[in-house]
Amino acid sequence: MESHDRDVLTFFARSNASVGYYAGVMLTIAWLAVLGTRLLGLEALTFSVAGVGVPLFMLACNVFVVILSRRYLNAHISRRKFQAVLVVYMFASVLASGLASLLDFVSGGQVVIFLLQVAFCTCLFVEPPIGALLLTSVTFVTMSVAVCLLGEGTVEMYTVMVVSWLAIMAVSVGRYRQAFAAAHRESELRSLSTRDELTGLPNRRALRMNFSHYVNEPIIVVMADLDDFKYVNDACGHTAGDAILEQFAHVIVEFFPGDDIYRYGGDEFLALLAISEEELLERSNDLRAALLAVKEPKVRATGYKMAHTAGYVCGVARSEKELRHMITLADENLLRAKQRGKDIILGSKFSPSEDEASLGESLLHDRGVDELTGMPTRSSFRRQARELIDRANEAELVAYIVHFDIEDFKIYNSQKGYESGDELLKRVGSLVKSTFTDGVTSHLSDDHFVVAVIATDDFEQRVASVCEGVAKLGDGLVVVAKAGIYVCHPDDPRVGLSFMADCAKVACDSVKGRYDELYRYFDEKMMARVARRYYVVNNLDKALREGYIRASYQRVVRTVTGKVCGYEALAKWDDPEHGIIPASEFVPILEDARLIHKLDLFMLHAVCEDHKNVRADGVETLPTSVNLSRLDFDLCDLPSEVSGAIASCGIPPELIHFEITESSLADSAGTLKSGVASLRELGHEVWVDDFGSGFSSLNMLKEYEFDALKIDMEFFRVRGGDDVSDERARRIVASTVNMAKRIGMGVIAEGVASEEQRSFLSRIGCGKIQGELYGLSRHDDAELHHSENRNELIESQAERVYFDKIDELNMLSANPLADLGHGPFLYGRPIAVVEFCDDDTMHYIQVNKRFMHMIQEGGTQGLAESEARFNTPGPFRDAAIHAFKQIEQAGTQMRYSLTRGDITYCIDAAFVVRREGAAAFLAEVQCFDSNDITFVE
Repeated sequence: MESHDRDVLTFFARSNASVGYYAGVMLTIAWLAVLGTRLLGLEALTFSVAGVGVPLFMLACNVFVVILSRRYLNAHISRRKFQAVLVVYMFASVLASGLASLLDFVSGGQVVIFLLQVAFCTCLFVEPPIGALLLTSVTFVTMSVAVCLLGEGTVEMYTVMVVSWLAIMAVSVGRYRQAFAAAHRESELRSLSTRDELTGLPNRRALRMNFSHYVNEPIIVVMADLDDFKYVNDACGHTAGDAILEQFAHVIVEFFPGDDIYRYGGDEFLALLAISEEELLERSNDLRAALLAVKEPKVRATGYKMAHTAGYVCGVARSEKELRHMITLADENLLRAKQRGKDIILGSKFSPSEDEASLGESLLHDRGVDELTGMPTRSSFRRQARELIDRANEAELVAYIVHFDIEDFKIYNSQKGYESGDELLKRVGSLVKSTFTDGVTSHLSDDHFVVAVIATDDFEQRVASVCEGVAKLGDGLVVVAKAGIYVCHPDDPRVGLSFMADCAKVACDSVKGRYDELYRYFDEKMMARVARRYYVVNNLDKALREGYIRASYQRVVRTVTGKVCGYEALAKWDDPEHGIIPASEFVPILEDARLIHKLDLFMLHAVCEDHKNVRADGVETLPTSVNLSRLDFDLCDLPSEVSGAIASCGIPPELIHFEITESSLADSAGTLKSGVASLRELGHEVWVDDFGSGFSSLNMLKEYEFDALKIDMEFFRVRGGDDVSDERARRIVASTVNMAKRIGMGVIAEGVASEEQRSFLSRIGCGKIQGELYGLSRHDDAELHHSENRNELIESQAERVYFDKIDELNMLSANPLADLGHGPFLYGRPIAVVEFCDDDTMHYIQVNKRFMHMIQEGGTQGLAESEARFNTPGPFRDAAIHAFKQIEQAGTQMRYSLTRGDITYCIDAAFVVRREGAAAFLAEVQCFDSNDITFVE
């Protein structure tokens, strides 16, 4: 309220000064006229010094008022001084008028007129209104007394005086009422100009006005922003983005009440708080929980889980300059926190003595300079580059936009450390700046640099010299830089600089991995890729809404039985305009645009709904794997989304597995590791997809806990060869399976296209396979699920438990029985997983290579013939069945010998698992001819 009153008084003074200025000008003209009549002798009175001096004095007074009013309006003098001078002026005018009357220079009536003029002007300058009215009344009384003393008072004179007094009173009151209303409007406008229209929080203008309030006070300066807000805003529209910002502001004010929370710009918020650091951290934890619990429909409709990252500085600013520096430091801490991950708060202490020396350097960013490299920031580059391109167009010259990127910079960071990585970026930035001194350069982000330059004869040589120069900066590591070039022709239609930069980046990406090329120009073929990229990003929501994207299912088959034991859900985009858009094309685009979580959540809900619908018909469903991106763990609260989808459809969690591409784990942060653990705690299996395609496979197995590895047979296929017939490829695949089994992980092979591959994978113990051998993916498998032979084609739940246990056996182990915890056995013997049914028949489930060699040496052509010979009634079969029943009852390993003819079999066996009507055993077999004691293996 006090602030509003000050605003009103200020408006009064300035408004009245304007009126006084013009009134003073008019009175100056009037006194000039009076002075002129005296000097020219047009009046009857004789010329005298008083006759000229009084008008000169009044003329000087009015000129002074004009000058003074103008200076006040220009804010060169204070309001108090201005009013004091005006009061002196009024009394001087009264005295001068009285003197003129006493000298018979003017009549009493003229004195009244002059005094009324003076009173009319003066009363407009006095505040508050009561002062102006009192001053006018005093002036009226003074004039009345003067007229009476002069003896010239008449009825007409007093009538004029009363009417004039009333008129002045009315004008004064009306003027002040108008001024009050105008001041009130101005106060409201000022309030609106210092408040953010969307959130209602004070804005940066209010912050500048309030700087002095925070000086010499212990405060914490906090800079915070919403994680991944830009991508949600782009994907869901500005209306949804505004709802998120509005809700975030509402929540943050609840935990930090008062007018010390400012919307700094975009999704950035600034807080200047008079609390302790411990209280800040405690409230931040409460704020984090409150943001996750937001129920606002517009926010929940986006699928965005609100989370914030913040940087803060605590200390005392001794001046406004130091306060600005604290804000800059808080912004730097925010940047460091975002580099570490999401939902992080990072702070530091402010020490003026330590930070004063670097104050100028820290303010570089405010001038549009990147603090790490000293190059222009993205926003500054856009402005300068646009000006350069415009100059080139006016001169009809060609300009270039060049995008430089360091390949696999994350490997350099991981091996050398982030400080060395920053040092490398500085050196690369210096190289780019020194090479393109005639252009505009910028460090866009991470390991990306961009240049705008007008064409020269040595342009390509300079681009190549940067790429070659970067290769020399690796400090013992291989560092490769690539470049993409967009040509800006003068006759091209004007396009946005962002589009040009995107095109240059596309050209740069196209040359990655090609060590015979350093740079590539953007061309029309790439234009199609850019257009497709924009189409995918801009039409994702429509495709999900209209059903252009659907879940398609590829069968996963049990290797030893040939039965379907599960599915992998694949996203298929059948667009009405572009036809089939391959997942290999739109998935990387969505990941780059950070929209992949929308697709993956859609697939999750689609799979759960399909399970729900099939189970509603009384049909048992099979486990289905859903592909995830590492970004899903950053862009949404994935465990909560998963548990919600499972609960809403009422399906067991073990029916939904998740696959994460191994190569994406190299970029992982803590959120991914904890997210994987949370999914496993919810009862879901998590698999590593495309294992072996990344550079950190073994490190990943050490850091993460997964349930299975998924290997692609295409990856292990030798170029120009016939896949697994190549011995080297076979050994790689077998070693991968062996390693996974040894650390307790399952193995699934995808891309299986031939019976030879299936047979090989069965022998090495790969339990599940999928690929072209079993058909392409389909939108549903209703025909199979409702088949009369369903039990012969699809694995039941009991069979799944049974064979999953068998799949845990490692047929490649040097001692698989010892792996089961049954003690030492002979090294490297023939191994078989056999099943004894309750009808006293035996079947082989899996055998290793040495076991096949053994039975072939014994004169048996294959497993079917061996099974038939064993199941022939006789003492050998009866003794074997009796022995295996004893092993099952004992639940431990047993050794026994059986003889058939001249061959004696020494068998070490252990019970594995039982299902209805059958039990499985792991057996290690040795046999020898009792005539010459020769082992047959």
